[in-house]
Parts: sequence; structure tokens; C-alpha cells
Amino acid sequence: LETWGASVAVAADHDIAIRLARSTPPDVVIADFSIDPRGHHTGLSTIAAIQDQCTGDPPRAVLVTAHRSQAIVAAARQAGTALLFKPVNAGRLRAIIED
Repeated sequence: LETWGASVAVAADHDIAIRLARSTPPDVVIADFSIDPRGHHTGLSTIAAIQDQCTGDPPRAVLVTAHRSQAIVAAARQAGTALLFKPVNAGRLRAIIED
């Protein structure tokens, strides 16, 4: 992402992601479905929390996962969140980010 000219902030879990987004509102959120090893949050709930706290237009969002369940696909679609399966194709990610 940095080689594409993006400034990147990396969060190891849901709580850190929320704090980072409060201090510097993102243009794009890329979240792993399994962001929280304790199982309290998913990447979708993290994306929703970040979008809810933003003023103005919410940041674009991409959910990344190795899980290919129909439930995750349906939840991402319902949330209006782009979905990429691991391993992530860089070209597809870039197309989503630049759209």
C-alpha cells in the first residue's frame, strides 16, 4: 500500500483500529474478518464502528478473509463492504481502493 502512495496505519485488533481511526480518520479501511483473536469482534463490526464514528462520508471498506462461507459473503454484501478472499490479489485490492 505504501508503494502505491498510501499512508498506512496498522491495528492488531478492533480496539486499536477504533483508536487509530479516531485520531486520523481513514479514507479506506481494510479489515481481516478474524481481526479479534478473542472473538468479540469481526472485521465487519470493526468496519461498521469506524464508519459510524466518522463525520461526513464514511471511508470505503474492504473485508479480507480466508473463510469462504456464504454467511460471510452475505454479511459483507448486506453491509455494502467489498470482499476479498486470501490470498489477496493486489490488482483487485488496488481497483477497489481507487474506485
